[in-house]
Amino acid sequence: NEYVCPIGIEDPENNGLDATKENTFFNKYPHLINNNILLFLGRIHEKKGCDILLRAFSAIKNTYPDLHLVMAGPYEEKYYTTLTSMPEYRLVQNEVTWTGMLTGKLKWDAYQACGAFILPSHQENFGISVVEALACAKPVIISNKVDIWQEINEYNAGFITHDTIESVKNGIMDQAQIML
Repeated sequence: NEYVCPIGIEDPENNGLDATKENTFFNKYPHLINNNILLFLGRIHEKKGCDILLRAFSAIKNTYPDLHLVMAGPYEEKYYTTLTSMPEYRLVQNEVTWTGMLTGKLKWDAYQACGAFILPSHQENFGISVVEALACAKPVIISNKVDIWQEINEYNAGFITHDTIESVKNGIMDQAQIML
């Protein structure tokens, strides 16, 4: 018998309901405690629009000095070097934290710690990390190349951008006005 199994996610630990429990993400990255965090969580890869994200973040950083970008996910050293060599990155390097891959409670606590999640991808079939952020009641900023963008838009669960610097910059600014 054929059976279609839907894509699912784990239940987020604490499900965002108990903020009094210890946040392991803040324990590991205490410099982020008093910041408004914009979280990218996924594979650091050209496909994901990481260069666009860093350029857009650099363009708005002076307007929102309390905003901090967390880049969470595995990466190849060559692409990481390309990103961190960009002139725009050098302007905001003190406002960007690279965590590497996050799993388990640390990953869920990163979602709980952020003010918004961002994925300016050039192409995504689904976007598990988008759904995980939504499960933690976090707004998302995604490009219209993430195939669930229409559902996000329909339910006003976030901001939809194009996969361009200007559009992602505007999406971040729209969300920042709510976060800050």
